[in-house]
Amino acid sequence: MGCLLALLGAFFPRVVLVLAYLLTSFVHRAVPSPALLWAALGFVFAPTSFLWFCAVQSWYGGQWGCFQILVMVFALSADFGAGGRGAYELRSRRGVAPAT
Repeated sequence: MGCLLALLGAFFPRVVLVLAYLLTSFVHRAVPSPALLWAALGFVFAPTSFLWFCAVQSWYGGQWGCFQILVMVFALSADFGAGGRGAYELRSRRGVAPAT
């Protein structure tokens, strides 16, 4: 069950965050009440990174080691552009020269 939830979190992090917020104290332990604005911003702009931040706060007691930082780098790259295509690549595939 844990592996299924981790796989679901990799592809649908917002769904896992909503379920964790409603059904468990996973998010509540990681984010205190005054910081709910940061939680909302993490949910909107970087859901995979925010999910990993909650995991580190809950499972590792907030201790950031090499492994935790490495996974955060992967989560940030998933959130901010590892799968995105630039305008140059899209134009070159259509045979249109990029504007200079």
